[in-house]
Amino acid sequence: LRDCSVRACVANKSGGGLYLEESNVTLLNCELSGNRALLTGGAVNCYRYSDPNMVNCTVTGNRAVLRGGGLYCDWSSDPNLLNCIFWNNSAAEGAEIGLANVVFPSQIQISYSDVPGGQAGVFVDIGSTLNWGTGNIAVNPNVAVEGVWDPNGSADEADDFWINGDNHL
Repeated sequence: LRDCSVRACVANKSGGGLYLEESNVTLLNCELSGNRALLTGGAVNCYRYSDPNMVNCTVTGNRAVLRGGGLYCDWSSDPNLLNCIFWNNSAAEGAEIGLANVVFPSQIQISYSDVPGGQAGVFVDIGSTLNWGTGNIAVNPNVAVEGVWDPNGSADEADDFWINGDNHL
């Protein structure tokens, strides 16, 4: 997938924007923002031997109830992130990124990327591996206009809706 935007999608379980299973997809210059999953992987959920490459991607404002607000990986999935921005995502564990070891451990390689909290912004389950490469930072990317979740006049997050921003730096 090249030069794409995946915005304001909702999944009743996992993978609000994209659900990958046994997939080795490459995402190049993509934006994933304002997506929501009721379980895991607000923007992207990698399940069972999925090894995506994400290059020059912006993942912002996504929500997952349990783990991996931006990206969640499980069952021997091994993503590679290069020059990506993860910002303002949310989940109970791993607001930005979550790695699980439900059946088989997963691992992730992150280089030259912006992740709030640095390594602490990544939830790593026992047995899974975070390969924190060179050039990573943890600073506000200062996008032109951040997207926001509108509460739609209630405290119930289920009826919130996403208002797109402008993620250009």
